[in-house]
Amino acid sequence: MTSWRDIKLDMEAHTDAPALLVTILTAKGSTPRELGAKMLVYPDRIYGSIGGGRLEELAIQKSRERLKAKEFKGELHSLPLGPELAQCCGGYVDLLISKTPAIQKAKTIITHWDGVTASFDFTDEMNNSIDRVELDQKVSLSTPYHNTDFTLAVYGAGHVGKAIINAVSPLNCDIHWIDNRADEFPGTIPTNTQKHLCRDPKTVVGEIPNHAFHLVLTHDHQLDLEIVAEILRSGSARFIGLIGSKTKWARFQKQLAQMGFSKQQIASVTCPIGLPELEGKKPAEIAISVAADILRRSQRSKRLYNNDNSHNESLNLTGESISH
Repeated sequence: MTSWRDIKLDMEAHTDAPALLVTILTAKGSTPRELGAKMLVYPDRIYGSIGGGRLEELAIQKSRERLKAKEFKGELHSLPLGPELAQCCGGYVDLLISKTPAIQKAKTIITHWDGVTASFDFTDEMNNSIDRVELDQKVSLSTPYHNTDFTLAVYGAGHVGKAIINAVSPLNCDIHWIDNRADEFPGTIPTNTQKHLCRDPKTVVGEIPNHAFHLVLTHDHQLDLEIVAEILRSGSARFIGLIGSKTKWARFQKQLAQMGFSKQQIASVTCPIGLPELEGKKPAEIAISVAADILRRSQRSKRLYNNDNSHNESLNLTGESISH
């Protein structure tokens, strides 16, 4: 989902361009995007998405028509996707088209629609889920300022590390990229990626948020071992992936056991990384396999919407049980 933070950054980069905000205010049944999905519509470009297809085409068309109006308070379009738009999803959405607020950094932003005017509240009350409240035909939608599906720490900026960053960074996540070689980092990195250039990469483990995914793939096997050991000691990882062959992993298991780690701790490490059915060894192939596995694990731990989307979406931050 495009977050408020992302929208704020895009608007700050295009301060001279007018834009309207499209928000999915209601989502029932099978819909292209989830409740709260947002898209900025400029005269000549869009940022974000509400699912593509005829639904998005209509939203862009309506928004660009409204951009020409001198006064615009907002409007709601109630759309059954099958009858109205001939989309096979068959669900139902309310699309709110509104002026984009002057976005303030807050823990939660609440979108209000009273039937005539769209308005926004900014609050420091923490809300990690998406909450929709409807009362007397008025709708309020609470969304976190910056909601991500997962945090990923990548140890290693070599060929595979770069490929993984390229594959994963378009996802809704925060990334920490760690290496001790300044020359390996590219000149430009994705906006959701924080670079850590440090002499001893394992010291960064303590800076990574709890329940993060960790991928260890440095240029040095001994360094890999030290980083894996530090992650295991922290006890806070949601997933630990180690690049390497079965032979490397067999050796690491013996070394980790000698370091005092239990069988259960050692078994929490996944090596080799990626989906086993994807056996390519080129950096791009490994990256696609790893990204798919992370996405699969992340989505498994999400709280799913029910059929009419009345349940809130949130992350299961207590970890998940996954067999290796």
